[in-house]
Amino acid sequence: MKYTVIVSEEALEDIQAVFHYISDKECLPATARRWVDSLETAVNALNYQPYRYPQYEIQIPGVSSLRKLVVGKYLVLYTVDDSKQLVSVFRVISSRRDIASLLDGELSESR
Repeated sequence: MKYTVIVSEEALEDIQAVFHYISDKECLPATARRWVDSLETAVNALNYQPYRYPQYEIQIPGVSSLRKLVVGKYLVLYTVDDSKQLVSVFRVISSRRDIASLLDGELSESR
């Protein structure tokens, strides 16, 4: 069964920020491009096997069955909707951050 993969605006902004950080701050543009390429490959593969990666161990209120895909030092957080055959990439966040607090704060602001 093939799923459609969509990437949220927040996730696109995350990707762009990581790319610019690696490329500009660390002066490694080739590394930044390789990271984006590996991220795109991993995210695109979710259309065939979205359940191959584990559920995220911290549950976020209002988000059901959040899953995580690790790409380098970053977590790709996504959900799967079987009824719509849809994978929604929610965020791309450094694994070194306090992700639960970050996401909880964002959800509180949107309420």
